[in-house]
Amino acid sequence: ARQGAAVRVSPAVARALPLEVDAIEAPQPPAWRLRLHPAATPLGTLDRRAWNAALRTALREAPEAALASNDAAGDPSLRAALATQLSRSRGVVTDPLHITITSGVTDALRGLAPILRARGGRVAVEDPGFMVHRGTLLASGLEVVPVPADHRGLDVAALTDLDVGAVLLTPAHQMPLGVPLSPERRAALVGWARATDTLLLEDDYDGELRYDRRGVRSLHALAPDRVVYLGTTSKVLSPAVRVGWCVTPPALTGEVQGWRLPAGAPPSNVVQLALAELIRTGAFDRGVAWLRRRCAAQRAALLAAFEDVAPHFVPTGVEAGLVLSLRVPGISSWDVLQAAQARGVELFALDDADGAILLVGFGLVDPTAAMQVAREVVDIVELARL
Repeated sequence: ARQGAAVRVSPAVARALPLEVDAIEAPQPPAWRLRLHPAATPLGTLDRRAWNAALRTALREAPEAALASNDAAGDPSLRAALATQLSRSRGVVTDPLHITITSGVTDALRGLAPILRARGGRVAVEDPGFMVHRGTLLASGLEVVPVPADHRGLDVAALTDLDVGAVLLTPAHQMPLGVPLSPERRAALVGWARATDTLLLEDDYDGELRYDRRGVRSLHALAPDRVVYLGTTSKVLSPAVRVGWCVTPPALTGEVQGWRLPAGAPPSNVVQLALAELIRTGAFDRGVAWLRRRCAAQRAALLAAFEDVAPHFVPTGVEAGLVLSLRVPGISSWDVLQAAQARGVELFALDDADGAILLVGFGLVDPTAAMQVAREVVDIVELARL
């Protein structure tokens, strides 16, 4: 390179380069004709104007020290805003010092893995349960111990003779059965955890998305000394924001926050500051309220459509979340998955005692297309029976 002239490549280097380079073909995701993924977040949940305003405020008003901070626990202003927000909406009463900012629940579970290994490395999980989190635990070198779940949530009595260091559960809206953990089982679980010195990992799955009534309070509210509370913005804001939180018992905070340095940095400081601003101005709450109304309409339309074309599909769970769980007797989940794939439909299912549970995610379903979706699922089940 020479000042004032173009950069030139040496002829010797040019001769050494191959004349043709074969393109590397990256694997392409399936081209689904219809997506009914149970974790699909509705499009347009992020209020871009509010988010843009929060970003501008953060960049304009944040001191340089906040932008350059490498606090492994996360930005203090976001932790303070979350402490207020979680107390008001989920009954999680904690000091901001005991909140660790993560990139989501999966990120938190990866970071908790060393602590769980030190407690024996065995974690009880719901069966059926959320396969993504089960896979995360297994990939982190932990042993998962399935515990049955039914219409009242996790079967706490089945924990009695188990030797585990922690229990991972979704007490607000069990995935995939869609039921909250019953009050009796909540009390029994907390009593058992204290008697056995076991950690309870509460994934507050769909905790904010209850439609028929106010959502049940968090398990953390009953036992802040035993519960590690995990949450995320992925559904109520946007997966693109990639911010979550881990609320820990005071005795465990130092150990948990210690894993942030080897496990990875928290989300961008600018994103954290913007989320704190969104919460402080009330825009976050307004967005969640709007999402509840939208998802309630989607679920109601889809449920009515199935009641019309397939009344023998039995819905399970309460009015909450982004997935409609349907029990279909006399069929296997594998046959359903194969039939759905053959028709270009992204649909998930799990085996049940006498058939399968279809997990019909409606996050991407317009209420006006509910009948079309219901008929499509019925066709998939008929094909699976062949």
